[in-house]
Amino acid sequence: MPVPPATTITGTSGDDDLFGTVSDDVIDGLEGNDFISAGDGSDWVTYQNAPGLVQVFLGPTGFGSASGGYGDDSFSGIENIVGSNFDDHLGQQLQPDRDRQYLQRAGRQRQYVRRLRQ
Repeated sequence: MPVPPATTITGTSGDDDLFGTVSDDVIDGLEGNDFISAGDGSDWVTYQNAPGLVQVFLGPTGFGSASGGYGDDSFSGIENIVGSNFDDHLGQQLQPDRDRQYLQRAGRQRQYVRRLRQ
């Protein structure tokens, strides 16, 4: 995850619309069906504390969706995902104009990292 001083944004147990800042953000929507829109910087959505597994797809331009764990979320402008402590299904489609995107499983030694260079 990013080095401080990243901004932490936390949702509620209901459905939320969460918006990132101009700096690096770590966004945890908690329960409910959330819409998450990141700002500038390197932005993370975390499911680290989810009560069950999550299925996440991160598209090539930071658009994506997640289900399970907390609920059904959709997001835009996200570069990085932290999964839950369960057997998540994390998928991504990479694009050449992003330097890197991260998919990471919480509480595990393994970290999924893809780097693209042109």
